[in-house]
Order: sequence, then C-alpha cells, then structure tokens
Amino acid sequence: MPPTGRQRDEMGIDLFSITFELERSCGVKIDVKDIAVAAGRDVESAPQKDLDLTVAQIHAFLLERRNEIKTVSAQRPQVEERVRQVLRTHFLDDRRDPDSDEHLEDIVPRVNRRRHWSQLAEMLNSKLPLLELPWSAKVAASSALFALVLGITLAGWRIAFAIDHIWIGSLIISVGWLAGVFAASELLATGLQTWRRQIPQDAATVGRLADYVTVGRLAESDAPLLTMSDDEVFTTLRDVLVEVLVIDPDEVTPEAKLVADLGMS
Repeated sequence: MPPTGRQRDEMGIDLFSITFELERSCGVKIDVKDIAVAAGRDVESAPQKDLDLTVAQIHAFLLERRNEIKTVSAQRPQVEERVRQVLRTHFLDDRRDPDSDEHLEDIVPRVNRRRHWSQLAEMLNSKLPLLELPWSAKVAASSALFALVLGITLAGWRIAFAIDHIWIGSLIISVGWLAGVFAASELLATGLQTWRRQIPQDAATVGRLADYVTVGRLAESDAPLLTMSDDEVFTTLRDVLVEVLVIDPDEVTPEAKLVADLGMS
C-alpha cells in the first residue's frame, strides 16, 4: 500500500522502496508501516533512527504474512458452508441447500435487495461488492439527461434569435444547463435508489460469493510468497535489499540493521 507523504518523510524513501519491491516480488499487500509495527515500533512518533529494523525482523514478518494468508485460504470450505447456511436460513427458509453454481439472482429477493445485500454482508462479517444497476437503468438515465440538455440548448437559441441577442441566449443556456443538470441529478439519484439492482459478477453465484469473502477478496491466493520456503523468502528479501540499497549480497545477514549496517537513509 503506498505511503502518505508524512510516512515517507518519517521512514525514508528507501523503506518505501523496499516495501514496494517486496510487494512486487512476493505478490502480497504490505502496508509501508506493517513491518515496523510487527517489530514493536511506533511508526507514528518514532524518528527514523529508531526504526532501524534488522533483516531478521523483516524476514519474520514475511513468514508471518505467508502463514496468515495460508490460514485464510485453508478456510475456504468452511466459508462456503457458512454462506450456504446463511442463504438457506434467511432466503430459502431451510427448504433446500443451494448449490455452489446457483446464481444469487435466484436467491436474494429483488424487492428491497439493497437491504438484503447489506444484511448478508453483516451476517458474513464481510464487505461485499456493490450491487450494480441494470443496463436499462443506465440507458434511461443517460437518455433523460441528454434530452434535458438538448431541450435547454434549443430553447436558449430560439430565445436568442427571437430577441436578436446572442449573449442573452448563451446566458440562458448556461444557467439552464446548471439548473437542469442539478435538478436531473437529484431526481435520478432518488429514482435510482429504488431501481432494482443486479448481483455483481464477482459474487454472482454461491461459490463466487464464498471466493470473494475469503481468497478472492484477498487477491493473494496465487501469491509467489505462498509457495516459498523459509530460505527462499530470505533469498527474496536479500535480493530486494541488494537491489534497492545497492549493496553486496554478503552484507545481508539476519543481524544486519537497515540503517546502521546497510546504509538505508
């Protein structure tokens, strides 16, 4: 995750570069302050010299991150069972057990779907993707706005030619556009709130919903880090430090400190 400007000032551009390269090499998301926090450092108040982490501390963080993702990935069957239970209890009245390939369009009621979708997210303790507007709603909204703008433009020019003052017509068109677009946006926003929503493709079926809640949401199930051994993780870390800090590989030892020994600024 990219750091804020304040975090770059506090931790140095080298730590940002190291974090970025670790994300790229390992295929997982790493907040720029995660490593320091995992080592028991206060990133918000500590000066740069107090964030002088050792290579071993960064290595331990990567191993913990790898194990964390593996644990979540291993929970996929339990998550799908939980999804089925919630759907069966709240939408199917225990009449049947939904299949993994069954579409949620046929399960989640269309009436008050936004409320049902919000309740489903709460029951699964997960942030679900937003419901989508059907293409017909998008076409209707675009057509209405286009017709409004065209009508205001034609009316403005008719008035301008009738009174022979182009600048007055331009003023009428400008004011009309602003007022019309504002009124239309308010009306459309109100109307679209009640328009029937579609289940997004990311969670279109029972199986996809389970994927989204677990591995699919993390987007790290295929991360290279998951297949690395402890030694391979250290080798990857060493290669990143050598590239970013422009140092000799032999300098990267578990006890080496980023600032004091490896020259991180």
